[in-house]
Amino acid sequence: MAAINHVTLSEQVASHGRLYSQQLAIIEAPNTFELIGRQPLRLTWSAYDQLVDRLVSGLLRAGLRVGDVFMVQLPNTAELCALYVAASRMGAVISPVAVQYSAFELRHFASIVNPKVMITTAAFREGELITRAKTSDLPCAVLDVVDLQSEPLFDLPVDVDSPLEARGDRLLTLCWTSGTTGQPKPVPRTETMWQVQARLTAEAAGYCMHERWLVPFPLINMAALGGFIFPAAQFAAELVLHHPLDPQLFLSQLKQEAVQFTVAPPPLLNKLAAAPAMWESCGINSLRAIGSGSAPLATEMIRTFEQNYGIPVINFYGSNEGIALYATPQDTPKIEHRAHLFAHREDGATPNFETQLRDPESGARVVDPEQAGELVIRGPGVFAGYLGVDNSDVFTRDGWFRTGDLLALDANLPSHYRIVGRIKDIINRGGFKIAPDEVDGLLTQLPGALEAAVCSVPDAVLGERLCVCIVPEARDNPPQLNDVIAFLEGFGLARLKLPEFLAVVESLPRNPLGKLVRPQLSAQVAAQFETQG
Repeated sequence: MAAINHVTLSEQVASHGRLYSQQLAIIEAPNTFELIGRQPLRLTWSAYDQLVDRLVSGLLRAGLRVGDVFMVQLPNTAELCALYVAASRMGAVISPVAVQYSAFELRHFASIVNPKVMITTAAFREGELITRAKTSDLPCAVLDVVDLQSEPLFDLPVDVDSPLEARGDRLLTLCWTSGTTGQPKPVPRTETMWQVQARLTAEAAGYCMHERWLVPFPLINMAALGGFIFPAAQFAAELVLHHPLDPQLFLSQLKQEAVQFTVAPPPLLNKLAAAPAMWESCGINSLRAIGSGSAPLATEMIRTFEQNYGIPVINFYGSNEGIALYATPQDTPKIEHRAHLFAHREDGATPNFETQLRDPESGARVVDPEQAGELVIRGPGVFAGYLGVDNSDVFTRDGWFRTGDLLALDANLPSHYRIVGRIKDIINRGGFKIAPDEVDGLLTQLPGALEAAVCSVPDAVLGERLCVCIVPEARDNPPQLNDVIAFLEGFGLARLKLPEFLAVVESLPRNPLGKLVRPQLSAQVAAQFETQG
């Protein structure tokens, strides 16, 4: 493995505060007043570093010390960014949670991580967050992030004397899995893990020093932390914050802040690709590339962005645990490949990240093209196991993390992986296994649909059958089942993989990070069919 740089997030921010004191570090969204009741900030690196000091002082005053955990529930603001740096500076552990999570989730999270305090805000949505936290029967004090900064700075012992290697190995975050197949689990990550992940993202995105990046995802998971917070500290880049996801505000910030790079969920990019007048009217000319992921990308969307808008699209595939695959115009130049395939790294091709495919049951190495296997990964950016969970089946006997994702080497491009689906999502139709992600990928191009995905419905004879769920462009004229079948047959899809039912839905259920929650979709469809008789 390559040598690890043990400079911490805190040390990077402090260094930039000295070297680039007057350069911008954080640019808050224009709607910040609606979020937390104050005007948006434009913080220089010096001011960012000073905000961190104020928060460290407040956390120390609240009784936190080295190794203590604090939970945070905030929208994307300068304070949320600075709290990660504050945790790094004082040796504490930060556990961020999405603003959508309510009392049930907060109690569950707190019961596992045992926080010393919970930090939120009284301003968001007329006090919704702080009221929720204070009435959730949490085993800790609930503090307003404003109050943390209300008293003068003072010095208390902070663990600054430990060797750099020890600080790199110190636990920094307890982020949460997406919860698409069960309750979210805490993923412990150290400074070193995040720094490695940031370098992998930088490699894919082509990051440069002092760029300006727009962050539209909640600052609570791999996409935002490994994609923006930690790379920004490595490259002294400016972060433009955005919350909640709003297409018009997103476009406005891209133009007004002269953003060079951003990421966006596939549904938003599909919408922008389908509305060229909307995109072209914004006059965005600074953007050099855009990233996406978490769901299959539409080939036509990538083609529109690259050929009509002149914006290269990068396909990311990552996770809090440490997955770091991507497809860029350089390693995957053909658009039809980049929409669904990812360049793989096996046997040390990339020193900080290795992958293999293995049979989920026997553990044998899978090397034949088109034979599905479970993706296993290892490297210094990969986590060491969930907190408070039985990890006996999480890793292979020789130490590789079992992702639970089924992939295959593509027959036409064996240097790349094709995602087949989640092991737990596989639909068993009379003994024939169907990977729903494979069908979802084709449905991204379905005419007349804003979104579409498949799920299982119970069947007394076959066990499960396939249902296609559609969010139609026109509610009074949705695609019909025969239309969907004909469309999928056009790709040569096996008849056993074709849907047998169709459900029209208002939206596809997604978690706070935008990932499809397929079990919830199945339950929603089952209830709809039961109501219809």
